Amino acid sequence: MIEREASGPDRQQFIQSLSQLEAPDTLPASDGMFVAQTGELLVHRMVPSSASDSSRTDVFNHQGDWLGTIVLPPRTYIGAVTRDRVLLIRRDDDDVMTLEVRRLYRPNTP
Repeated sequence: MIEREASGPDRQQFIQSLSQLEAPDTLPASDGMFVAQTGELLVHRMVPSSASDSSRTDVFNHQGDWLGTIVLPPRTYIGAVTRDRVLLIRRDDDDVMTLEVRRLYRPNTP
Protein backbone atom coordinates (compact mmCIF):
# COMPACT_ATOMS: atom_id res chain seq x y z
CA MET A 1 0.00 0.00 0.00
CA ILE A 2 1.32 3.44 -0.89
CA GLU A 3 0.60 6.23 1.54
CA ARG A 4 0.82 9.90 0.78
CA GLU A 5 0.98 12.92 3.00
CA ALA A 6 -2.40 14.51 3.56
CA SER A 7 -2.91 17.84 1.87
CA GLY A 8 -5.68 20.19 0.91
CA PRO A 9 -8.94 20.70 2.83
CA ASP A 10 -8.65 17.45 4.85
CA ARG A 11 -5.25 18.44 6.23
CA GLN A 12 -6.39 21.96 7.03
CA GLN A 13 -9.47 20.64 8.82
CA PHE A 14 -7.31 18.19 10.79
CA ILE A 15 -4.88 20.93 11.86
CA GLN A 16 -7.77 23.20 12.85
CA SER A 17 -9.30 20.38 14.94
CA LEU A 18 -6.00 19.79 16.71
CA SER A 19 -5.58 23.47 17.53
CA GLN A 20 -8.96 23.46 19.29
CA LEU A 21 -8.08 20.59 21.64
CA GLU A 22 -7.43 21.55 25.24
CA ALA A 23 -4.39 20.17 27.04
CA PRO A 24 -5.01 18.99 30.61
CA ASP A 25 -3.36 20.88 33.48
CA THR A 26 -2.49 17.65 35.30
CA LEU A 27 -1.86 13.98 34.54
CA PRO A 28 -3.31 10.99 36.40
CA ALA A 29 -1.34 9.72 39.38
CA SER A 30 -1.48 6.15 38.10
CA ASP A 31 -1.43 4.42 34.76
CA GLY A 32 -2.82 1.04 35.73
CA MET A 33 -4.13 -1.12 38.55
CA PHE A 34 -5.25 -4.67 39.22
CA VAL A 35 -6.35 -6.89 42.07
CA ALA A 36 -4.13 -9.74 43.24
CA GLN A 37 -5.60 -13.23 43.76
CA THR A 38 -5.39 -12.61 47.50
CA GLY A 39 -7.39 -9.36 47.34
CA GLU A 40 -4.73 -6.65 47.46
CA LEU A 41 -5.07 -3.72 45.09
CA LEU A 42 -1.88 -2.91 43.18
CA VAL A 43 -1.68 0.59 41.69
CA HIS A 44 1.13 1.29 39.24
CA ARG A 45 2.31 4.89 39.57
CA MET A 46 2.61 7.16 36.57
CA VAL A 47 6.28 8.15 36.29
CA PRO A 48 8.16 10.29 33.79
CA SER A 49 9.28 8.18 30.85
CA SER A 50 12.99 7.78 31.29
CA ALA A 51 14.94 4.56 30.86
CA SER A 52 16.59 5.17 34.24
CA ASP A 53 13.34 5.51 36.24
CA SER A 54 12.33 2.71 38.55
CA SER A 55 8.86 1.22 38.28
CA ARG A 56 6.79 1.78 41.44
CA THR A 57 3.61 -0.01 42.46
CA ASP A 58 1.67 0.82 45.64
CA VAL A 59 -0.11 -2.03 47.42
CA PHE A 60 -3.35 -1.61 49.42
CA ASN A 61 -5.33 -4.18 51.40
CA HIS A 62 -9.05 -4.79 50.88
CA GLN A 63 -9.85 -2.06 53.46
CA GLY A 64 -7.83 0.53 51.55
CA ASP A 65 -4.86 0.60 53.96
CA TRP A 66 -1.52 1.21 52.28
CA LEU A 67 0.73 -1.82 52.75
CA GLY A 68 3.82 -0.55 50.99
CA THR A 69 5.46 0.20 47.68
CA ILE A 70 7.14 -2.30 45.39
CA VAL A 71 10.13 -0.81 43.55
CA LEU A 72 11.28 -2.66 40.46
CA PRO A 73 14.12 -2.06 37.98
CA PRO A 74 13.45 0.29 35.07
CA ARG A 75 11.03 -1.00 32.40
CA THR A 76 9.82 -3.80 34.69
CA TYR A 77 6.16 -4.16 35.66
CA ILE A 78 4.00 -6.55 37.65
CA GLY A 79 1.75 -8.65 35.43
CA ALA A 80 0.01 -10.83 38.03
CA VAL A 81 0.23 -11.82 41.68
CA THR A 82 -0.86 -15.12 43.23
CA ARG A 83 -0.58 -16.25 46.83
CA ASP A 84 3.11 -17.19 46.46
CA ARG A 85 4.26 -16.01 43.00
CA VAL A 86 4.60 -12.77 41.08
CA LEU A 87 4.80 -12.44 37.29
CA LEU A 88 7.19 -9.70 36.17
CA ILE A 89 7.21 -8.22 32.69
CA ARG A 90 10.49 -6.68 31.62
CA ARG A 91 11.11 -4.75 28.39
CA ASP A 92 14.63 -4.44 26.99
CA ASP A 93 16.06 -1.56 24.94
CA ASP A 94 14.49 -3.03 21.79
CA ASP A 95 11.10 -3.19 23.57
CA VAL A 96 11.19 -7.01 23.62
CA MET A 97 9.28 -8.46 26.59
CA THR A 98 10.69 -11.07 28.93
CA LEU A 99 8.40 -12.78 31.44
CA GLU A 100 9.79 -13.80 34.78
CA VAL A 101 8.09 -15.68 37.64
CA ARG A 102 9.45 -15.04 41.14
CA ARG A 103 8.56 -16.50 44.50
CA LEU A 104 6.69 -14.05 46.73
CA TYR A 105 7.33 -13.99 50.45
CA ARG A 106 4.55 -12.37 52.44
CA PRO A 107 5.16 -11.20 56.00
CA ASN A 108 2.92 -12.70 58.70
CA THR A 109 1.62 -15.56 56.56
CA PRO A 110 2.26 -19.29 56.98
